[in-house]
Amino acid sequence: MNMKKLGVALLAGGLLAAGVAVGGADEGENGRPARSKGAPDVAPATNPLYQAECGTCHFPYPPGLLPARSWDRLMGNLSDHFGESAELAPETLKTLTDYLVANAGDRVRTRRSLKLTRSIPPDEAPLRISEVP
Repeated sequence: MNMKKLGVALLAGGLLAAGVAVGGADEGENGRPARSKGAPDVAPATNPLYQAECGTCHFPYPPGLLPARSWDRLMGNLSDHFGESAELAPETLKTLTDYLVANAGDRVRTRRSLKLTRSIPPDEAPLRISEVP
């Protein structure tokens, strides 16, 4: 296993160990997300195109782990995607960006996603999930 894949595997394992479950949440009191017993709190990455295009090289991270501004920034510079070129056809890029932004942590109503994105100052757009407080 190369170092990049090992890092991805460790991060994914760390998220699971930290209790970042995946799945949906219902809205509870005061407009805050509520969870039923045992319900996961970060929606999984379910888009087949995202899984195929991005999951080929790394774990297809749940979009709810970053705010929309981070996904916009990340997808806006795929010619230098962490030192690699990950350029996509324009229509694929638009489809994936739309999916990631629509399901970003500040756009969905899951408890963990909202907590993560609220911890990021509004003027910051981290590119790595490991940079989120």
